[in-house]
Amino acid sequence: MEHSNLSDKDKFKTYLKTTGIIDTLTKVISDLYTSNERPKDIQDFLKQHFGGLVGVDIEKLTSENKRLKEENATLRKKVKDLEAGATSTEEVKDDNKEETDKKEEDKKEEETQEKKDE
Repeated sequence: MEHSNLSDKDKFKTYLKTTGIIDTLTKVISDLYTSNERPKDIQDFLKQHFGGLVGVDIEKLTSENKRLKEENATLRKKVKDLEAGATSTEEVKDDNKEETDKKEEDKKEEETQEKKDE
């Protein structure tokens, strides 16, 4: 049992070496050691050195992305309808009103979410 466990450790070490993780970790730790000032937030320091995003609200970006995709779909439908000859003023006005209402609802939801996040 111990031999298998040792073999797994050796395989994992080889994996870390071949992917360059050991070199990257060594560089980041070395940068941390040689810096004159210690970072207040070590996690942000690590994220910056590993290319992560710092101070980004993923939920907000996801919500905005969803809203923009829906708006894009609505606009594509309008273009398709207009190209197909559905240029009736009433149809366009109805579509605009629905879109405006949807945008207002989305904006209120975002403001509510921002207030919750604060």
